[in-house]
Amino acid sequence: KQTRWIVSGTMAVTILVRRDALSLTLLCGAISNTLLSKILKRILNQDRPDGAPVSEPGMPSSHAMSIFFFSSYLTAATIFWSGWHPAARLATCSSLFAFSFNSAHWRVKAGYHTFEQVAV
Repeated sequence: KQTRWIVSGTMAVTILVRRDALSLTLLCGAISNTLLSKILKRILNQDRPDGAPVSEPGMPSSHAMSIFFFSSYLTAATIFWSGWHPAARLATCSSLFAFSFNSAHWRVKAGYHTFEQVAV
């Protein structure tokens, strides 16, 4: 619950301080991603694996969706707006997606989700 307020506060400060299209795009994308996740959870309503430490529906994984959204957003920002050397952009984008895949894999290994739930 505390994380929600930290993230919301950070986004509010970012929008107020930066006042640019990049920050607003991030905010709109994050809100859309969250809404899509909640809608899909209600429609699909798939149980988590047996023995999962939480009981609410697990399809799709909100964590996996959020991580992949932010990785995709940061990849686009790196490619189109960073002005970095192509090798640095490639390394950054590859690292972002490696982190995303590892995070999704951990959610499955920890028993929070099935592969299908993180792949959506």
